[in-house]
Amino acid sequence: MHWGAIAFLVGVLVLLALPELPARSWVLVLPAVVSAAIAVSWLRTPAWGIAGFLWALLLASPVMQLPAELEGVDLWLEGWIVSMPDRDGRSARFEFEVAQARRNQQVISSLTGQRLRLSWRTDSESRAEPSAPARPEFRGR
Repeated sequence: MHWGAIAFLVGVLVLLALPELPARSWVLVLPAVVSAAIAVSWLRTPAWGIAGFLWALLLASPVMQLPAELEGVDLWLEGWIVSMPDRDGRSARFEFEVAQARRNQQVISSLTGQRLRLSWRTDSESRAEPSAPARPEFRGR
């Protein structure tokens, strides 16, 4: 049984290492994978690894995408940065929990309480680290 526990842990760690979550519909195969782990002895270890991956996917909190009509427009967001910035080449991203959102003094209630993944990229071909947009303003409490 200890190999099954190690495989389960490896499956969870594989999911955590991914830059983005796979489709949540993959969780639907979890019962079949667990059944295979119980029924077929030579599939037990890999099945427990897959089960760990799918279990972590089931428990992962989804990150909301910005609605299409709000992309490319200036927004005023107040909230908390809830993850460490992840820098990768010419891009950087982090998760942000929205306490309040406005566009032209109009409150956008659909974003309140949501978690967004914010990112930006540099346009240059240089290998310089990405810098923040021209006028970011973060306020914390």
